[in-house]
Amino acid sequence: MSTAHWLRAALILPSLFIVDKLLGWPLTLIYAAGVVLAVEYVERVPVPRSARAQLAAAVLTAAVVVVLFAAVYPLANVHVPFRGSDDDDALNAGVRALLAGRSPYLERTYLGSVLHQLPGEFVLAAPFVVMGTSALQNLAWLALFFLAVREERGTAHALRLAWVALLFSPVVVQQVVTGTGHMANAISVTLGLWWLTRASGRWRVAAAIAWGIALASRANFLWTVPLAFAWLARRDGWWTAVKTLMITCGTAAVITLPFYLAAPDQFGPLEAANRITRFNETWPHAGDGLLALMTLLAVALMFRRVDRSRLFLDAALVQAFPVAGGALLGLLQWGYLDVGYTSYFTFAAWFALMGITLSAKTEDLARERQTAFRDR
Repeated sequence: MSTAHWLRAALILPSLFIVDKLLGWPLTLIYAAGVVLAVEYVERVPVPRSARAQLAAAVLTAAVVVVLFAAVYPLANVHVPFRGSDDDDALNAGVRALLAGRSPYLERTYLGSVLHQLPGEFVLAAPFVVMGTSALQNLAWLALFFLAVREERGTAHALRLAWVALLFSPVVVQQVVTGTGHMANAISVTLGLWWLTRASGRWRVAAAIAWGIALASRANFLWTVPLAFAWLARRDGWWTAVKTLMITCGTAAVITLPFYLAAPDQFGPLEAANRITRFNETWPHAGDGLLALMTLLAVALMFRRVDRSRLFLDAALVQAFPVAGGALLGLLQWGYLDVGYTSYFTFAAWFALMGITLSAKTEDLARERQTAFRDR
């Protein structure tokens, strides 16, 4: 699948539910068709040439997002069912419980929801809760993601990708203004893996620990570990890969297991498994089978020799698989597509956007080599 197809999928699939909710299916189809066409012209989007003008454009873009958050978030955060989101409230409650020395899994949101996040997400959200609310983390992680993109391919590409994400993927803006943490969560795991693939020497340990904290946020991200192990083993050798990911997995376990072992019956993330296991009600073990196929996919992809860009695209594929499978099972079970289920494609989208960036970087380098060869 070409990078253009990956970009279309990363923009459209996570946003289907919000576009359908606001506009209905006919306009949702028009939206999807518009994005399909618009992606063809992404590289033609004019970007200022001078470094100073590019910096000004980046600052202006960030300012618009901040102003949008400041204006809309207070209106969305009204603690009324079907308005806003209680995801930020779950993180706020969990972090405050931790800081007070209590288990976060004794808390409930204003909708009575159990806290489904693993402890690592509370750790990452803690600085923002101290500043006022976990909703602030979306602003920070968006900025960090596009700084990483800039590091890989330059300011012009980072600006184009940011503009495309903000304009053509409504879920990005929706999660910013409602404080939903799925985007921040996905970006933190993506950037943890990005740092791990770049780190060497003493920084490798720090990167491994950081990725372990990020992985200890939602169980679905653990399926990216086999892919990372295989890639590191090919680059650095098996023993280095084993040591690195022992640190990563050990960090995740140290953060998570104490809460589970202390009170397994109160461990909220177990309830989150019903996103998959609910299909067992109609077809025995259907959800278990979906997880088994996800595991087989991750293992099968381990044996491919891939570059960094393909590593992230494979991670996106693994994260998207259970969402696509769950949406299909839901369609068969209820006779209609549960568009809300497609919002979980957010967990795959940011891996895909990083993979697209790295793939474009590889193409740029190949063109530069060809030009240098012709000029000799």
